[in-house]
Amino acid sequence: MALEVMLGYRDEQVRRIRLAQEAGRVDAAWDPVELMTLIFGIASAWVHEPGASPAPGGIPDPAAMAGRRTNVIRAVERLIAPSAIRPIN
Repeated sequence: MALEVMLGYRDEQVRRIRLAQEAGRVDAAWDPVELMTLIFGIASAWVHEPGASPAPGGIPDPAAMAGRRTNVIRAVERLIAPSAIRPIN
């Protein structure tokens, strides 16, 4: 059942990406599943960065967390921005 829920969520996200691509808000050169994978990778990159997590029992620095969030948003905005330049297939 959990797998079905996850796949349903993924399918809905793919549908939303396609709609955004059709509306010109997301670069249509990306395959929606590949784009989701890239975005997930960007968002989860901080988990593996030394010093990204506080020591056990520690409290995350709110300013550092806000800065990381801003950087993730900026990176994803650049990734999905519609572009006149298309990759070579």
